[in-house]
Amino acid sequence: MACLYIVDDQPDTHIILARLLELDGYTVVGAHNGSEALKQIPLVRPALVLLDLALPGIDGLTVAKQLRTNSSTKHLPIIAMTAFGSNEYRSHAIAAGCSEYLLKPLDFVKLRSVIAQLVLQVA
Repeated sequence: MACLYIVDDQPDTHIILARLLELDGYTVVGAHNGSEALKQIPLVRPALVLLDLALPGIDGLTVAKQLRTNSSTKHLPIIAMTAFGSNEYRSHAIAAGCSEYLLKPLDFVKLRSVIAQLVLQVA
């Protein structure tokens, strides 16, 4: 099964997401900040990134933009996860390179569906 990469600074969110996705058969790795994620993602080469936009230090929008400038990650699907539901913030996330935009608290049925669709597109 595919490898997914979670970037979220909230340990509880990170653990819950990882466990649920592992139950679906995915291999899950991740980071708790943008800097660590930018170092690891090109090395890990996951099928998809779940990216919290409100990260300490390098925020999620910057992470997405930088992933899009790297030749090895420019086509990587990125799902933005955030509690900010404004259309303006959504537009910024899509412009930064995010493939999808999901609101927290996450709807796990929708999340699973979006992940499955995006992973199939890159397979």
